Amino acid sequence: MESRPFCPAQLTRRTFLRHATNATVSAYGLSLILSQRATAASRVLNFQTVSDYTPASDAMLKKQTSQFNKLNKGIEVELEFISLNDRLAKIAAAVESKAGPDLLYFNYGEARLYEHSLREVDALCQRLSEKHGAWSPAIQAANFMNGHWRAVGWNHVPNGPTYREDILAKAGWEKFPDTYTDLLRYAKDLKRQNLPPIALTLGHAIGDAIVVAYATLWSFGGKEVEADGKTVAINSKETEAAVEYMKELYQYMDPSVLAWDDSNNNRAFLSGAISVTNNAVSIYNVAKRDAPELLSKMNHALPWEGPAGRFGVGVTISFGIPTYTKNADIAEKYIEFLLDKQQFSPWLAEGTGMHAGVLAGYDNDPFWDADPRIQGFRNTAKYIHLPGYPGPPTRASAEIQSKFIIVDMFAKAIQGTPTKESLLWAESEIRKIHQKSM
Repeated sequence: MESRPFCPAQLTRRTFLRHATNATVSAYGLSLILSQRATAASRVLNFQTVSDYTPASDAMLKKQTSQFNKLNKGIEVELEFISLNDRLAKIAAAVESKAGPDLLYFNYGEARLYEHSLREVDALCQRLSEKHGAWSPAIQAANFMNGHWRAVGWNHVPNGPTYREDILAKAGWEKFPDTYTDLLRYAKDLKRQNLPPIALTLGHAIGDAIVVAYATLWSFGGKEVEADGKTVAINSKETEAAVEYMKELYQYMDPSVLAWDDSNNNRAFLSGAISVTNNAVSIYNVAKRDAPELLSKMNHALPWEGPAGRFGVGVTISFGIPTYTKNADIAEKYIEFLLDKQQFSPWLAEGTGMHAGVLAGYDNDPFWDADPRIQGFRNTAKYIHLPGYPGPPTRASAEIQSKFIIVDMFAKAIQGTPTKESLLWAESEIRKIHQKSM
């Protein structure tokens, strides 16, 4: 259809209103553009975090970040969700180039790798402790170094066995195995009866493999260093016993565990391919959405007990503020906002056990009472330690962990390297790192 030029003489009330409306929309559009430009010109803080295994936790974090932005005019916090496996490389690149995210996400004692590239946060940690109670020992061990706080605790991930109760019953067991000795017996029973096996991650998985390897090592009395944090002690009869145990247990596991990352065991459990793994509550939470028929068949337990006791790994999560950022004040304000009870308690509840507090005031948060099937994780905090135990976490222990030396010690022996040679390899690698750190 041919268009006609607009003539003012032809303007009727209806067309006047139409053009007036169009003008209003145009004015609104211009206002929106100006608003967006103003926002773009405001101070922007980038928080590089990981995609949580419980999507509801990420949704709540996004909601709370939006609230923070609305409450603080001229400030915009942007969330950048990256994969767990990409995180360390991205942090290293940012620190090396002195440019990148304004707020970093650390696990375990990783902040010690970047002690001199992180701002001191003593005053902030003091304020938070005065408001919400004492910091957990694991967080203090992770983030307090050479007389200063270099990172701020956010939460920790309770971790332990996740298992199928129905498979347990089919195997003829009344109670889930509480010790490593019983776990081996149970693994044999599962294989003999052709039931879904156990599977403990032993690949380069930042979360699950670290927990499996270190907890097993400690539970048999092994240790990478003595209590002084300097004397290398990995080559011992206790470590040898731990490796020999894992070699035998592996015979009854899904063999692909040597290549698994932190998501493989989740998928294998949810698909019914395995019936026991060591994990956080993430599998249970995903089952609520993707496999609700499993919910009544799943449960959780404390870490297994070994000859030297019961040990778990403190999967602590902390905030780090790099020295290169010009937005340290915003970062501190944002951290304090997230850890306030009004925000933190609802965020914990969304994770339903995936995360727990690291300030004493959150030890008995009401979310623990909401579901009896997560109760097995409630008291894990008393058994957790950080890599480097029984010594303090150090820069050396953080590097040993990040290079998967303890994990690879187990994996090498499983793949055919004689146990004693695997220990000698680990000892050599650990000594190199300690000598470099001196």
